[in-house]
This record gives sequence, structure tokens and C-alpha cells, in this order.
Amino acid sequence: MSFLLALIFSLSSNLDNFVIGLTYGVKNERIPLKANAIIAFITAFITYISMLGGKLITQLIPNHVSNELGSVIFILMGCWFIGSDLIKKTATTTAKKNTLCSTSKAR
Repeated sequence: MSFLLALIFSLSSNLDNFVIGLTYGVKNERIPLKANAIIAFITAFITYISMLGGKLITQLIPNHVSNELGSVIFILMGCWFIGSDLIKKTATTTAKKNTLCSTSKAR
């Protein structure tokens, strides 16, 4: 069962790599084999370390606590992204109003 989970995880995590490779292929740009091998090794190593860390954390934190903690983290991330987007939109709107006001005063 754990092999199946690892296989599904590796397929889902490498989907973005497939899309990037497809994009490079469409542009007829080639990544050298040595650079591609280095990228693959680093990705595999970091994934392995992350899985070991996750296994360690599951032994330290109860399952229901990790679910609640993950939910809180996702909610906070969503609030952060929405808030930063609203701040950017407010700043651009204010800048446009200031530009329009200064242009109309110049006339």
C-alpha cells in the first residue's frame, strides 16, 4: 500500500515537470542531459527528505491535530493571498485616481 501511495505522490508531484518539459519541447529548447539529471536528483532527494520528515512528524503529532493544523495553515494562506491582492488593487486604483487628478489639473 505504501508503494502505491508513493507512486501516486510521485506522479502528481511530477505533473508540473511534465508541463514544463512540454513547454520547452514546443519552443524547441533543449535542456542538456547533465543539467536535467542534476535537477532530477535534487528533486528526488528533497522529496525523500520531505517524506522522512513527514513520517517523523506523524509519530510526534496526533492525526486530528495535524488535520486541524493543516486546515488553519491553508485558511491563513488564503487570507494572506486575498489580502495582498486587495492591497495591490487598492494601491493601483489610488495611483490611477491620482494620475487622473493630476492630468485633469494640468489641463
